[in-house]
Amino acid sequence: MKKVLFGGMLFIGGSIMYSVGVLGFADVAVQAGYMQVPQYAGLLSIVIGIVLGVFGLKED
Repeated sequence: MKKVLFGGMLFIGGSIMYSVGVLGFADVAVQAGYMQVPQYAGLLSIVIGIVLGVFGLKED
């Protein structure tokens, strides 16, 4: 059950990071280069959250 909850929290956190990277809080000129890191980190967190959730459900 811990893996499922941790995976869910990672998924939600990754979604927030990805949306910050897409919407961006920086100026448009700076946005392209600096806002890719939150996008990639968010996508990675989403994928890890899904994997942890699925494996956590299979173990329970």
